[in-house]
Amino acid sequence: MHKFFSSLLLIITLFSLSAQSLNAQDKDTFFPYPTAPENMQDFTQRVNWVVTRFWDKCNFNTAFSNLGRMETSMNDFLSLLPLASADTAYIAIDNLLEKVKKNPKGMLAIARMAEAITYSDTASVYSEQLYYPFVKAVVNNKKISAADRARFDAQFKILDNSQVGMVFPSIRMVDPEGNAHTMDEITAPNVIIIFSDPECSDCRLAKARIAADYNIGNLLKRGTLEIIALYPEPDNQEWLQSYTDYPEEWKVWWAPEAYDYFEIAGLPSIYLLNQERKIVGKDLVLDNIMEACRQLNNKLK
Repeated sequence: MHKFFSSLLLIITLFSLSAQSLNAQDKDTFFPYPTAPENMQDFTQRVNWVVTRFWDKCNFNTAFSNLGRMETSMNDFLSLLPLASADTAYIAIDNLLEKVKKNPKGMLAIARMAEAITYSDTASVYSEQLYYPFVKAVVNNKKISAADRARFDAQFKILDNSQVGMVFPSIRMVDPEGNAHTMDEITAPNVIIIFSDPECSDCRLAKARIAADYNIGNLLKRGTLEIIALYPEPDNQEWLQSYTDYPEEWKVWWAPEAYDYFEIAGLPSIYLLNQERKIVGKDLVLDNIMEACRQLNNKLK
């Protein structure tokens, strides 16, 4: 809650045209934050202007001597990025990483701060897209020890494979008879991937709703849609006893390495792939999937 109000106060302060507010800001923050020119009225332009110059007055030679205040500034910075245009947000992150690339301890410190703010269970600005550049920078920095990189290496593998826009990875998928399968076998232009567990009540409910949906059923018959239910646990004995409960039109496969490639916070976890097998949606709400299928089915009538 404290971080929320801190971020809200920051936004109000940064975009106030009051000189008094600006002076107060200079006293309260770790270093002076930039304030957009008074004649710049467009909100997004003002945010863009601020975030690209956010760290200009930070003394990185001494900044990491006070990690608490540095983390507060990181929280302020990352809280503003969702308000900026996407390209500018990534440029602003690159600018920050450029300033600390020769300081491996500093880079590791801001990556850990970014993790806490954007990727942890208590993240105040949860965003895989914002966190990804920090993880990549640590993984690619050979001056950071292998031990310190280990957790980031694992995160990078997941983020690099499961973000929206990435091609669905070539994970091992096995049917109940033990036959291996790949995404190359799938010819439908649209694919729904459902990570599920037969013992999960929410999974059973989702399965029943999807199986009963007229539009999804019609798209399956047309060959416009394929549904693949993946069991993500390393031990498949429980799954082998209940896989026959799934609709016969679905591919029901075991993916024992799924957790190495995907951040599966809860089940069911639903992904949508396009014809190029790129991830166009992840952790989707079932109602939204069903509405999209209804619209697609109507177009094909």
